[in-house]
Amino acid sequence: MSSVTLTGLFAQAVAKDPARPLITYYDRRTGERTELSGTTLSNWVSKTANFMRDDLMLEAGGTVAIALPPHWQTTAIILAAWELGCGVVEPSLSEPVDALFCAQPRLMELADAAANEIVVSSLHPMGLGVQAKPDHVIDYTTEVRNHGDHFAAYTQIDPTLLAVTAGSLSLTHQSAAQAAQQIAAQVAIRDDDRILMIAESVADAGPLTWLAAPLAAGASIVLVSADDDPELSGWLTSIAAQENVTASLGVQLTDSPGIRHLGDSGQPE
Repeated sequence: MSSVTLTGLFAQAVAKDPARPLITYYDRRTGERTELSGTTLSNWVSKTANFMRDDLMLEAGGTVAIALPPHWQTTAIILAAWELGCGVVEPSLSEPVDALFCAQPRLMELADAAANEIVVSSLHPMGLGVQAKPDHVIDYTTEVRNHGDHFAAYTQIDPTLLAVTAGSLSLTHQSAAQAAQQIAAQVAIRDDDRILMIAESVADAGPLTWLAAPLAAGASIVLVSADDDPELSGWLTSIAAQENVTASLGVQLTDSPGIRHLGDSGQPE
């Protein structure tokens, strides 16, 4: 049985070509386009892992609740949690966790959640911090910048620790990596794919599908947050052409017949 972990999948994806775009993010509402190479994303993951360990006191075996939409910052936060050997879980008002990360629109809903630390991100395209928040809530966008671009783990990740909850499943770092590989095979992701995804469409599928599976296959991601408007189809077609998209997940690009539709994977068996 393979001993690969989720962190190992990320390391392999970066090592394939550190300079290539690993995730490109578009926002229809703000006009944002942010592109992160493997090297740049690794730096963000390292800064976030250092922030989690040094400021939030997280360590292997901890639990991190994610109340964030699919976004390039969410990618860095999830990968950093896995880098520390933590488990990524769904947010809850009553289920205790070590840290909860949320987007600003959900802050008031989750400000009193049962978490040792609550962290909010503005997800602002220019990296601006949160303007108003309770005193006990930490501003991720502001604080993460104070941490180094290189992360040195104290110990090797125990592959049997919890890595992610996926519906009713609780998967370890090893079994989650195997599940990501299984999803990638089920939906036929290729190692040279550039996969376009609609953030709102893939959110419910969870990070194993929209993040870990492409990494497992060695593919790269074009993640778009799209408002529902009459010109959406044309905008997606333009992005697909500009970004050399080869496949789509969670959306069919009817005006781009050369692009494969990967379909829905469901949960691993």
